[in-house]
Amino acid sequence: QTCLLLAINKWEWMGRRNSSPPTQIAKRPLFFTPQRRPPPLLHQPEMAATSKSPTCAAVAALLAIVVAATIAAPASASTLTVFEGPGCSGKSMDVNGCGCFNITGYQGGFHFVYTEGQAANLYCGANCACRFSPTHLNVETRSCVANDFKGVDMFC
Repeated sequence: QTCLLLAINKWEWMGRRNSSPPTQIAKRPLFFTPQRRPPPLLHQPEMAATSKSPTCAAVAALLAIVVAATIAAPASASTLTVFEGPGCSGKSMDVNGCGCFNITGYQGGFHFVYTEGQAANLYCGANCACRFSPTHLNVETRSCVANDFKGVDMFC
């Protein structure tokens, strides 16, 4: 409603060459009575029908950016990088998401990056078997020594 009123004020001002631009919004009815007819559309400048105030355009642009960022941004989650060779060398594999992951063959070391409260448990058995003695990860942890971990459960 405010954008509409600003557009009406701007249109009226554009017709007056020797006057200053409006400094405030004039309260206009959103309907027209027989005594007050709408301005003829034939004499209306082309830009006035589609122009918006800079404030309205800025708000619309900001809203579009926020919506796009919300849709496009991936959910932040913890990541476990496991390494095949000793001393965190050789091939590596990144594990992120929720649930149990098999990390057999990657016992050369690991680096856990803790994000957004997503903890993990490392297990000595593949597919998260051997649940009696898990290693709990809830802080950033790096270990580049050989280990027996063959499964990881990422909590969500």
